[in-house]
Amino acid sequence: KDLAGAVQPDDLMLPLAAFADLLFGLELRCRKLLYVQGMNTFKVLDGFMDGYVAVSGFVRQFLQNTYGLEAPVIHPFVDFASFAEPAAWSDRDPTLVVVYTKAPVPVKPLVDAFLARLGARHPGLPVRFHLVQRGIPHVDLMAQLARTRYVVALSPLEGFGLFPLEAMASGCAVVGFH
Repeated sequence: KDLAGAVQPDDLMLPLAAFADLLFGLELRCRKLLYVQGMNTFKVLDGFMDGYVAVSGFVRQFLQNTYGLEAPVIHPFVDFASFAEPAAWSDRDPTLVVVYTKAPVPVKPLVDAFLARLGARHPGLPVRFHLVQRGIPHVDLMAQLARTRYVVALSPLEGFGLFPLEAMASGCAVVGFH
């Protein structure tokens, strides 16, 4: 409520699409450029923005096909300052695999299906899977990755997102299923 009164016409607001249901495009009297990070980060896109930017070519194509919007791509960046000192590969647990997903479906059935198919193809595989909980503090996540050899990214609608890049920068071998 305070935001609407605080912004001025010359201000530039850069909201994320996750807040699209607040309809800042209609409510605020400033310039608005919406950064769309994925096709599953909003329920309905705020169509009243002054402009749109996409995180990837995949998202740009989605915006064009679904909403008829043209959006240049600005790729995300990795903030190395928040990374923990990575352990040597030989010091990382070879049996631990971190599993990460931002799937818009219930996570447990997706992970269970992945593990069942993996188990059927590779019975007796000596690994333990650790599902990263959503909302974990970023510094804790980076500390976990600094001690991990392998990461599985189960994000079917995101393409190749920021988390796999952070995992690779932490020295992890990253695989996905899509």
